[in-house]
Amino acid sequence: MTIASPFALLLLPVVAWLVWRRRRGRLLPLPTAPGDPAPRRSLRVRLLWLPAALRALALVTAVLALARPQGQRTEWREEAEGIAIQMVVDLSSSMLADLDFRDGRATRLEAARTVMREFILGNDSTLEGRDGDLIGLVTFARYADTLSPLTLNHRAVAEIAGQLDVHSHPNEDGTAYGDAIALAAAHLRLQEPHDDSGNGAPGIDPSAVDADSRIIILLTDGENNCGRYLPAEAAAIAAEWGIRIYTIALGFDTRVQYGTDADGNQVVIPRQPTAPERVLQDIAGKTGGIHRHANDFESLEMVYAEIDRLERRPVRSVAVEQSAEWFPPLALTALLALLLESVLRAGWLRVVP
Repeated sequence: MTIASPFALLLLPVVAWLVWRRRRGRLLPLPTAPGDPAPRRSLRVRLLWLPAALRALALVTAVLALARPQGQRTEWREEAEGIAIQMVVDLSSSMLADLDFRDGRATRLEAARTVMREFILGNDSTLEGRDGDLIGLVTFARYADTLSPLTLNHRAVAEIAGQLDVHSHPNEDGTAYGDAIALAAAHLRLQEPHDDSGNGAPGIDPSAVDADSRIIILLTDGENNCGRYLPAEAAAIAAEWGIRIYTIALGFDTRVQYGTDADGNQVVIPRQPTAPERVLQDIAGKTGGIHRHANDFESLEMVYAEIDRLERRPVRSVAVEQSAEWFPPLALTALLALLLESVLRAGWLRVVP
């Protein structure tokens, strides 16, 4: 317990003096003749001390209320600072190709939808969920589209991700992830804290996330073949703004090739990345991210789990002190005691001078 205004306690001696002075003015006992029986004291007479006691109680509790005693309690809680994540996913027609999905087969897009939902919300094994992070969703085929702005409403983003589908119009088919990267980087750029003029992402508190931790997770199964921005140009923009890009190549041919050496022994031929893969590798390398490839649901889930581990902010313990103000109950006690004392003095315990 702490005392916010300890100097108020200096009034307690004054209260003690007032009580002592009050007791000097009490009634004198009546004289009686020898042999007379002692007068019988009624209940009213026996309680004549009560108003003075209530007055003393009111004064003491009023002084204690002015001193403002406070109960202190410290609680420790763990906090992790969030980051801003733009998820960028390919919706071109090639995403309808099949791959291994758990115990069966599914399209690449179905696998991507499932993994993205689990990345956002978590699952029971490899992914913990992204609590505290701002998450947005950008899709692309021939054109880049924003399906969800940066938000803390993770269930809404996961619901949108779970309903993604390829574009049905042939004139919208294509792969323009250069434009998608530029669009996602622009959203993350707006999230960065600005000056006091209030220029920034609407509806977002810049202090909610670590401004230095902004990432793009790009998932594609093809080569950039349309759009305004080349992948290298978009990556340069992201790098200038301090945004890391993680690239995932889904469904690329990564089968191991074998050959024979001069002695006729079977050896593994080092696989050389294809031109589309080298572009994705360069994008990740320029921005400080990593490039990975996946051929089935299990490997795709492992890639997202790796990114999930790499982009975890350290958890810190924070002490939260809570103060319980005792002024209201003490002041109420003083007021009630004073009120009861006034009622008794004016009524049943009234004393005529």
